[in-house]
Amino acid sequence: MAEDKRKFQRRLTALDKAGMAGDWEKAVELSEALKTEFPDSFAEDKRNTERLAIAYYNRGVDYTKQKQHAPAIADYDKAIKLKPEANILARAYNNRGGSYNGLEQYERALADYDKAIETKPEANILARAYNNRGGSYNGLEQYERALADYDKAIEIKPYLAEAYYNRGNSYAGLKQYERAIEDYDRAIKIDRKGAGVYNNRGNCFEKLKQYKRAIKDYDKALKLEPNRAGVYRNRGNSNEGLGEFKRAISDYGRAIETMPDYEEAYISRGICYARMGESARAIEDFTKAIGLQPENSFTYAFRSMVYTTDSNFDAAIEDIKRAISADNNQEIYLDIFSDIVREKFKLENNQTTEGKSETLRNKREKLFKGSFKKIIGLWLGLLIIFFLFSNPQLLTLFTSSRSLVSLNLTQYQNFPLPQFQ
Repeated sequence: MAEDKRKFQRRLTALDKAGMAGDWEKAVELSEALKTEFPDSFAEDKRNTERLAIAYYNRGVDYTKQKQHAPAIADYDKAIKLKPEANILARAYNNRGGSYNGLEQYERALADYDKAIETKPEANILARAYNNRGGSYNGLEQYERALADYDKAIEIKPYLAEAYYNRGNSYAGLKQYERAIEDYDRAIKIDRKGAGVYNNRGNCFEKLKQYKRAIKDYDKALKLEPNRAGVYRNRGNSNEGLGEFKRAISDYGRAIETMPDYEEAYISRGICYARMGESARAIEDFTKAIGLQPENSFTYAFRSMVYTTDSNFDAAIEDIKRAISADNNQEIYLDIFSDIVREKFKLENNQTTEGKSETLRNKREKLFKGSFKKIIGLWLGLLIIFFLFSNPQLLTLFTSSRSLVSLNLTQYQNFPLPQFQ
């Protein structure tokens, strides 16, 4: 039976209207129906296949925006199998790579970005493919390769703000904070004025101990997005760096209010309380952090140190044993254990009750006056100082930095890379 051409045209018009309205669910449904009910008419014009590919592609974009990566990938698969023209095909590969990035399947994402680049699409799409491939390399912490891709993206499209922003993240990952700041400045100057770029630039200022400049950036980030728990914690770290402990405590509290299971905020606030000499509150926060993440050996070590300053040696020993159990590769914990036992033995056998009280008062005065790093130095001696400087993560936490939330395209520092045209 011959196909009804007029009916086909009416259905085709309805398909185009659905596409113009952005109703890609309906567009896919109508396009598939046309292909099934009018196979000859559908096959006569290659543009019909393009319509179907575009419908799947755009429905995939909608899924990606909702972070529904699995159905997005399925739609991009269908678009790719239809073999549309180069620009649509490159977009589909590019966005499927973005969904794989969202699932942290970086190797698959890299393969898709390679294919997008191989199709040789128009400059705008090509620049974004390089930019997004750089994001995958960032996710794998292959920062040098990421930088090469961002350089290429900027060469193709000099005003691509996202490429400057992401290249800044790569420089930050390499601890080249001044260069990172330069790129964040360029991104902001072009048009990237989201909370992410201010937060990340603030992180670099914080790393450089330029705490006041960091706080200004965190303020800007929070003005744009007031509910970012990570930014409150970062601002708290900078306030603590300035010795503004009450403000730091307030910021950590805001972070916890925004995200009640924010382990790192409890740890940061616990350290701040310890520096203020408020042992009970410090122990309470470390205990809460342990409840959220029982395998974090550092938190047991921190709580052990606070117990020791209070001469609660049995609790201190129990915590350092747990730290050793959670991470037996940290030789520092064995040294801490030995020092706690020696301190306990000395107080129990060589000092009068009055002497014990005086020792405890002296320890608290040191905690009030000195930085947390100096107290550990006085308490554990030169061996501990050496270890802290050779273990940046632990040292950074003691000096109120952001070791547990770093610029590695995860959680708060990394904001989603743009995958859409």
